[in-house]
Amino acid sequence: MNYPATLTAFALAACATVSQAGIMQITEDSRRVRGTMVRELENNNPDTYEAWGDGEIYNGAIPNWNTMFSHSFSTAEHIITQNSTATSTQLQASGSINHQTQNPGGLYDNGISGAINEYIVRFMLAEETAFSLDIEITAATTALGDFLTYAVLESTDGGNTSVGVGDYVPGGGAEHHYDLHETFTLSAGEYRFTVFAETVDSYNNHADFSRLSTLDFSAQLNIIPAPSSLALLVAAGAPAIRRRR
Repeated sequence: MNYPATLTAFALAACATVSQAGIMQITEDSRRVRGTMVRELENNNPDTYEAWGDGEIYNGAIPNWNTMFSHSFSTAEHIITQNSTATSTQLQASGSINHQTQNPGGLYDNGISGAINEYIVRFMLAEETAFSLDIEITAATTALGDFLTYAVLESTDGGNTSVGVGDYVPGGGAEHHYDLHETFTLSAGEYRFTVFAETVDSYNNHADFSRLSTLDFSAQLNIIPAPSSLALLVAAGAPAIRRRR
């Protein structure tokens, strides 16, 4: 008997029953970028304000979304980008916020400007599945700028899973970094993966100023493939082949 040839034939036949990792069944996919501005037009009684808000919303047409929203207002400029995808084996979002607020002096008493970058995907698992989670966030604002940013995976069916990183920082004035790299196993159930970034800047005087807030993020949740039957057979069969020789 040609033992190696027999082992090979048996292993190839087993490919029909290759072990598969679980998959994510996506039940909700919500992504958006948005800029907002409220400014005082006249300082009288009562004060007169103007509000503006606009952005882009993911329409679900394709898994990959690559968008840039840019808008210049009289006292603010927003450039917001998102490159994201959601498939049965990977959830991924990367993007940025470049948010500048300025007042040439003496024009308005009050104003507030904000920028939002958001990615939320809910999914179900039918079986226990191994995952890797990688998150990197860098945020920098002026002393008067605030930001809220986080990326988190959590249970939505009463489980106790909550894995992520981020923070709310009022009045930045420094650069902040948030990193997380982990592998773990999730039980069958329902989950939500959220990546959120927001910058806010406000003013309440006639001073001449120009302020800049920047935020960059990258977050990936990947299913770790299960070993295939072929790989297991080759690993188990190699010692037997050596013994027969």
